[in-house]
Amino acid sequence: MRHRAGRLALALAVASWGLCAWAQASGAAPQALKAVTAEKYPGADAVIVSDDTRVDVEESGLSHVNKTQLVKVLTEAGAAKYATLRFDYDPASSFAEVKGITVYRASGAVEPVSADRVYDLPQPQHMIYWGPRMKVVSVPKLQPGDAVEIKTHSKGFVIAYLANGGEDEKYIPPMRGHYYDVVYFQGDLPIVKKTYTIVLPRDKPVRAEVFHRELASITNFDDKSLTYAWSKENIPA
Repeated sequence: MRHRAGRLALALAVASWGLCAWAQASGAAPQALKAVTAEKYPGADAVIVSDDTRVDVEESGLSHVNKTQLVKVLTEAGAAKYATLRFDYDPASSFAEVKGITVYRASGAVEPVSADRVYDLPQPQHMIYWGPRMKVVSVPKLQPGDAVEIKTHSKGFVIAYLANGGEDEKYIPPMRGHYYDVVYFQGDLPIVKKTYTIVLPRDKPVRAEVFHRELASITNFDDKSLTYAWSKENIPA
């Protein structure tokens, strides 16, 4: 067991999603939001109600990452923190897409955020200019008690100087057939539940190690794929 900056981490070393339609609101505020209150989380500006990541890894090592995060803001500072959302990527080797943003008002109203509030801009740079970009989302003004659901899709890897040619070819890592990740089950906000799921070809079993604390885990398989999932509940900031 090794310790890494006091955080609970899952380190993976393992051998298409591609939905482009703008996500629609579910029509009702998730029940899980009602249990998250300022009284239950004193001192927290916001709480991550759920944080779900699913990674689909192809035979080549190309990974498709779909994330859904639901955050409830409890203070004005929390509302300000989520007024603008930023997702960095390097177009030379990775792809980022904001699939949908939905605001759940404390009143019960549901507001899908229009796709025209998503901007693709150059990242601020200094000294070294690789051309990285960022997706920036302007979220309608939030009030304490409101929540925002964030759905994103990405593929590729983050490294500036090892890009290949071709359509999806440039998103395949230099070590073909391999996928690596370090997942932190902790952050600067309380988390009610976090889940990380990875699906791989049947002949590519995962090597994984949990640092610092325990995680719930499950493994499943069929004729074509292996599925691993790890989760943790009630994680303090």
